[in-house]
Amino acid sequence: MAPAGVAGGGSAASVSRDSGTTAWWIFDSWKDILLFIATPLLIVPVVWVAKSRFSVEDIGLFVAAFGAGGHHLPGMMRAYGDKALFQRFKIRFIVAPLFLIPLCFFFTIRDLDALQVIVLVWAVWHGCMQVFGFLRIYDAKVKSFSKLTSRIDLWMCFAWFGIAVLYSPGKMGVILEKFYASGGPLLPTGAVVAIQSVWTGLTASITVAFLANSIYQWKLGTPPSPIKYLAMASSFGFWWFAMVGVHNIILGVAIWEIFHDVQYLGIVWMFNRKRAETDPNVGSFTRFLFRRNAWMVGLYVGLVFAYGYLMFLPELITTETVRNGLIALLVTSTLLHFYFDGFIWKVREKSTRSGLGISGGAGVPMTSWGLPMWMSHGLRWSLFVIPVAFLGASQYRGAGGDTYEMYANLVEIAPGYDAAQNNLGVALNQKGNREKAIERFETALRINPEYKEAHYNLGNTLKATGQLAEAAQHYRKALEIDPEDSSTYYNLGVSLHQSGDLDGAAEAYRRALQLRRDWFSPLNGLAWIYATHTDPAKRNALAAIELAEEANRLTQSQNPQILHTLAAAYAAGGRFQDATAVAGQALALASSSKNEALVRDISKRLEVYREYGSIPG
Repeated sequence: MAPAGVAGGGSAASVSRDSGTTAWWIFDSWKDILLFIATPLLIVPVVWVAKSRFSVEDIGLFVAAFGAGGHHLPGMMRAYGDKALFQRFKIRFIVAPLFLIPLCFFFTIRDLDALQVIVLVWAVWHGCMQVFGFLRIYDAKVKSFSKLTSRIDLWMCFAWFGIAVLYSPGKMGVILEKFYASGGPLLPTGAVVAIQSVWTGLTASITVAFLANSIYQWKLGTPPSPIKYLAMASSFGFWWFAMVGVHNIILGVAIWEIFHDVQYLGIVWMFNRKRAETDPNVGSFTRFLFRRNAWMVGLYVGLVFAYGYLMFLPELITTETVRNGLIALLVTSTLLHFYFDGFIWKVREKSTRSGLGISGGAGVPMTSWGLPMWMSHGLRWSLFVIPVAFLGASQYRGAGGDTYEMYANLVEIAPGYDAAQNNLGVALNQKGNREKAIERFETALRINPEYKEAHYNLGNTLKATGQLAEAAQHYRKALEIDPEDSSTYYNLGVSLHQSGDLDGAAEAYRRALQLRRDWFSPLNGLAWIYATHTDPAKRNALAAIELAEEANRLTQSQNPQILHTLAAAYAAGGRFQDATAVAGQALALASSSKNEALVRDISKRLEVYREYGSIPG
């Protein structure tokens, strides 16, 4: 979070209000516009170009790692590298990680979702307060110190960020989905609608109060910063666009996160460079990294990216305990980032004002609600501890609720949440209601035509109902979105195989095996085609035997369908005695599993194998 301020917490630039517009800016006009205000105009086209080459999931993963994860580093550098700051908040900097690391590890190994709920909600607050911090800095630049203005600015941030969440199908859906999975009670749809209505009214009222106060301050001769209005319009507008205007919540979060990260890295660079030049107590590393040198900017960004790369490491680790430990550390990093940024960048603090190169304006003591700092701080921590404890205990006791009821509720509350529609379709499939499941998958695709998972699930359901051509169409669409999915290639192969397109099926099976060679299902499908192809010229007994034997090794001779294929492959190669023996094993396994259709098929072929095997020569 960028420097945040409170009532009276800003300070003015060293130049007077009537000395020109130079004093209005944090860097200067073009840098502020590029990094803090008009940034969305650059982000959107860049991301849309990237979307034409990469999947939305890949873009989201990249931004989450190198942006959301990487930008934790500058805050950590200040928290543990600023001697004066560390001495002032030593207890917080030591106790917080000692508390959070074991907590995150426990929730990770138990696969509990409560921390994810908190992270999702806290992230919204974190972004909201970063915007508020910029508003206070710009007001401080023009000596706007009104406590009323500061308070209304805070309300404006809270209201506009909140209303976008409430009307965002994706954001609301994700938060409630994790909340329900953690054991939280299902919310009545009427209650959510009522909250939306009340919040809309409050937002309108606060906005009117904001405009009225602006006029009042102008009449007093102490108007707020004109740049603040630009920053507010840019931030609120882009937040609404990312949360409500973009249907894919992964993409929406990604574009907002880029904006947030660019703002954060820019303001932290400026802050630390000022400190490196003026503060004799700054550490040697800070003085080295943040000196006036273009190469240092590259090093700074490189360190951020290096820290962000840690987010990929869990995928590379096979030892479960080590992987869980690393995941816990990464979640801890996120929580510490949110927590530390809540107090280390306050504009009301003298050291922060100095680092930003602004002077004047009285700082406000770090107390709240008229209580001592330790008490108000404890109350803030209770907002974290109580929900985590309640939800964690609920999920630990198995209070997650019925999947169908959960997604039916989500679809009512957030009908535009594509994942809820898709997951409700999955739940309906599990109940055997394929017709209703198809409707939900189709609804998800109307919301988000590029939703690969919905195409895949719809393909599976259509295949199960015998609509093979339609199923193949959706599998192919899913592969256009993600051409590296072996499961989709395999199921496309099955659909084509069942519809009689053996050549198309064989190609799909081969593509699946190129991506995942140790998967017995496409091995079996391709082996069956090579062994039984209706065109004798396209049969390949040797390839069929090789593939079927490999599949049989993977299943340790315990899969009757694969033994059935192996028998057919042996028969295609003229090895009828081997075919008879293997078919007998397949028949025994199929009979014990009560697969009547497979028993009938094996029995017919077994008679043929025995007949040909009894012919001399």
